Amino acid sequence: MEYLSIVKQKDISEQELLEVCKIKSVFGDYSIGSQKQWILKNLYEDDLHFLLYNDDVLVAYLNLVDVRLLINGNLWSVYGIGNVCSSKNGSGFGSKIVRKLNDFLVSVDIPGYLFCKQNLISFYSKNGWAILDCDNSNVLKNIEIKSMIFNFKENVNNIDYTGRLF
Repeated sequence: MEYLSIVKQKDISEQELLEVCKIKSVFGDYSIGSQKQWILKNLYEDDLHFLLYNDDVLVAYLNLVDVRLLINGNLWSVYGIGNVCSSKNGSGFGSKIVRKLNDFLVSVDIPGYLFCKQNLISFYSKNGWAILDCDNSNVLKNIEIKSMIFNFKENVNNIDYTGRLF
């Protein structure tokens, strides 16, 4: 049986954190210990962990952080989406957790914002996310990363973000 658990950073158990770090370490050259240190250092107590389970086994993960984004000259509260990963490429768990994320963003009526490597744009586009070609974010200067947005109902002419990475 598949289910989603949403846990605040301040409430995540040591076991859940270890499971998250194991999944995250599959897709990078980072140890479980360094993954844990990154989470403890960079996520605030009210940031959210999305944990997708299949038969009580964690199969996909992402985190949401509360950030401010300047869109068309107006300041917006949005969720920054980070660390989207699944236990196995091609399993469909990545799409499932993103669709659950989309449902959540619509239900709380908050836009989502993420940084995306070029090779993942089609994945997020298929899951309803829009690429932003007007991004002036300082965090994206000189790197091959694009930003994408979901659940934002206005036309985006200019966007700027200078906050923390997520």
